[in-house]
Amino acid sequence: MRPHLDTVAADWHLEVSRQRAAANWLAKGSAGGPGQTAQSMCCGYMDAAYENPHVCPPSAAGGYDGLELTTHIGPFAGLSYYSDLSLRVVGAMSAMPFIEYADFAADDAYKNSTAYDFVKGVGDFLLSYATPNSTDGLAHLLNTCAQEICGGGPASENDAHHDIAFARTVLAALLRWSAALGRDADLRPRWAALRAALPPYAAGVGPDGSSVWLEAADTQKYFLSNAGGYPIVYTAALHPANDVSLSSPADDVERGCATVFAVAAVSHWRPLNGLCMAWPPATRCAGSARAAAVLDGWEDALAAVMGANFYPDLDGGGIEQAGATEAVNSALLQSQEGFIRLFAMTPPDETAAFSTLRARGAFLVSAAWAGGAVVPPVAIAAAAAVARNCSFLSPWWPASAAPRVADAASNATVPSWPDAGAASQGVFAFAAPPGAAFLIWPS
Repeated sequence: MRPHLDTVAADWHLEVSRQRAAANWLAKGSAGGPGQTAQSMCCGYMDAAYENPHVCPPSAAGGYDGLELTTHIGPFAGLSYYSDLSLRVVGAMSAMPFIEYADFAADDAYKNSTAYDFVKGVGDFLLSYATPNSTDGLAHLLNTCAQEICGGGPASENDAHHDIAFARTVLAALLRWSAALGRDADLRPRWAALRAALPPYAAGVGPDGSSVWLEAADTQKYFLSNAGGYPIVYTAALHPANDVSLSSPADDVERGCATVFAVAAVSHWRPLNGLCMAWPPATRCAGSARAAAVLDGWEDALAAVMGANFYPDLDGGGIEQAGATEAVNSALLQSQEGFIRLFAMTPPDETAAFSTLRARGAFLVSAAWAGGAVVPPVAIAAAAAVARNCSFLSPWWPASAAPRVADAASNATVPSWPDAGAASQGVFAFAAPPGAAFLIWPS
């Protein structure tokens, strides 16, 4: 057994998310040139060789409502493009850094002034683009593409996995944010109805006979055809969309993990240009039982491709490999479920530690793991500008039914309560004023 996570992690991803959010608020415009204002996807400007022309509404000159971005998103001319290559996911995926930064920073001012408007624009597009079906009662995302191969090539696909995953996340963020900010109350019923009507993730049979997610509906023939370059088309629901996690129904978690391992069997955890697409999804489903196997796979991948300067050469771009760090952080701390979960993917017979990793809600967490358990106390500091409730999955539950939360300065007990809104039992919450620090112990 190799030691994997005996580490001290840093609070780095907040700035990365901020930079990505800034870069992704891009210019589409009618010609897709840099410096223009992002506009709705207007099919009248798309080249039929790259865009499926039949996806346009009857009034093609009007296009769809809201914001949708072209395939190449970046501030430089070489990264602009006039078509989305049928990838309807681009706008919704570009909304993720806005959502992540606003949630990790707990910055309501940024959310209100910047993030909300962009994410709402993506929501407007989804409301305009989704096609209701009276037979099954679902709202389908039709004529899309999962693997950047449909423009001028194979027939387009329907209900692509990552389209649905990112749509669910965008709509969930809009429902949370609009209520918190007091905006667009009239749209909340429409967002909620669309989210509830989105199709389930298409499922098929993997190479070993297990149930796996497909890249889109009715595309069993494409399964793993390009997993070496596009693992995200099968696993986006786990990460980065964060729609399926360890607190999801067991069948969803198992299917997601089977998909992760089926993709890894093809790519050996080192897909073309994509540690960020392959590694983090495993942390959302593997748990402690599979942790050693995943971590061994990661280390083998780095041994095969990483140079002396620590850069993994995967025959593509560079920044995509930053996802390896996100995966290590997620193995130690997760908060996408609505509460803090410690050591989600840590081998039980190893040691691990981290200091001041940031959780959603602007909480800085420090903890250690040894002997198959979290070593008390767990330290949590509140970095938000306003008081917020901190929800956490007690690492000692149910052996210690209710943990003790103490003020780090005075050691006075801080009231806590079971979080009835959490998806997992053993979740407790307490009020965290700005700048306060806490220590959490077993009762």
